[in-house]
Amino acid sequence: MNEQSLVACAAPGALYRRATMHPQSYPGPRATPFIGPLRHLVRQDVLTHLCSLRAQYGDVVHLGAASGSPTFLIAGPDATKHVLQDNNRNYRKGRAAQRMKSVFGSGSLLLEGDQWRIRRRLVQPAFHREKISSVVDTFAEAAEGLAKRLRNEGEDFDVREEMLALTMQLTVRNMFSSNIQGELGELIGAWHVLYESLTSSRFSPLQALRWLPTPTSRRQRAARETVDRVLFRLIEAQRLADTDDGSVLSMLVRAVDDDGVSGMSDAEIRDETMTIFVGGYETSSNALAFSLALLADNPSFAERHFEEVRGVLGANRPTIADLASLPLNRMLLQESMRLYPPSWLITREAIAEDVLNGVQILAGAQLLLSSYVTHHDPSHWNAPDDFNPMRFSDAESASRPKFTYFPFGVGRDFA
Repeated sequence: MNEQSLVACAAPGALYRRATMHPQSYPGPRATPFIGPLRHLVRQDVLTHLCSLRAQYGDVVHLGAASGSPTFLIAGPDATKHVLQDNNRNYRKGRAAQRMKSVFGSGSLLLEGDQWRIRRRLVQPAFHREKISSVVDTFAEAAEGLAKRLRNEGEDFDVREEMLALTMQLTVRNMFSSNIQGELGELIGAWHVLYESLTSSRFSPLQALRWLPTPTSRRQRAARETVDRVLFRLIEAQRLADTDDGSVLSMLVRAVDDDGVSGMSDAEIRDETMTIFVGGYETSSNALAFSLALLADNPSFAERHFEEVRGVLGANRPTIADLASLPLNRMLLQESMRLYPPSWLITREAIAEDVLNGVQILAGAQLLLSSYVTHHDPSHWNAPDDFNPMRFSDAESASRPKFTYFPFGVGRDFA
C-alpha cells in the first residue's frame, strides 16, 4: 500500500476519533458517535433536558462534536458575559445562525464587526423613541379591537394564533405604507412558509440535504421568490416617491451613514426588512402569547394588573408616557420573558482558543448560549419555575447580575 492509499484509509478513522473523543477536561454526558450534539437538541423535552445537563455538569457542558468541532452548552451569567461581552471579539455567529442566510441574507442579525456597526447606525432610527411613540396609538387601537371581538364572541380561543395574527397585522402596518393591500396576502403567505422553515430546520439532521428538490424545498424556494419580487417592487416604489410616508421601509430607503451619502443597496434593504419583520413577528407574538396565558393561569396577578391599568388609564388608551406609571405591567412582561424567553438560544463559534470556567474551548468550537437555562437556574433564581413578577421589583433587579436575564439576546443579537 502506498502513502496516498494509507492516508486515504486512515483519514476516516482519524476524523471519527476526533469527532467522538470526550476528553476528561470536558464536563458532560458521554458522546454519541455520528449524531453528536443532535441527540440533545432534537427531542421534545429539549429545554428541560438542557436544564438537567446544566444542573449535573455546570455552566459549560460538552454535548458532543459536529463535523469534528466540539459543541458546548453555555449558561450562567459569568460564562455568558465572557462570550457575549468581555471577549466577544473572539466569537462569531455560530453555524446554526449562518444557516439562516437563505432567508436573512446580509441582514444585521448575521453581520459581524464593522459591518454590523455600520448597518446598526443605518437601521437604529426605526427604533428611536419618537418612532415608537408615533405607532403606539395604532397598536393600542388594534389591541382594543381584538379584545372587543374576543369578548363579544365569548368563547375559548387559541392565544398563540391570535397573537400571531395581531403581531402580523401590526408589523406589516408599521413596515409598509397602506398601498400594498393588493399584495399583502401573497406576501404574508410566503413569510409564513419561510418562518416555518426557519423554526423547524435550525438543528435538523437533514439540513445537509436541503438542496434536494423535495416538495418542501420547492415550496421554500417559491416563497423566497415571492418575497423578493414583492419587496423589490416596494423598494423601487419608495425610491421613486417624493416623500417619506413614515413606514420602516421608507426610513430604510432614505437612511444614510454619517457621511451623509452612503446608504443601503436594494438587496441590503430587502435583507434588513426580512430581519426586522421576522424578529418583530416571532419574538413579539411569543412574548404576548405566554404573558396572556400566564395571566389566565394566575388570576390574582391578573386582577392586580387590571386594577393598576384601570387606576392609571381609566377609559383612555395608553401612551408611551403612561408606561412609567405601570410598574406591575412591566414586571409581568419581564417575568413572562424570564420563564419563556422569546430568543432562548444564541450560537457562537470560537475564532481562537479560550478558557471558560476552567474548560478549554478550541478554535472552531460551537457554543450554544441559552437564556432559558440561565433563567431557570436555582443558583440565581429562587423557585425558578414559579410565576412571580415581584422578583422584578426595582430592589431585586438592582441586586441581580446583568447576565442572569437576557430574554432578547445581547449586543449583536439584541432583538
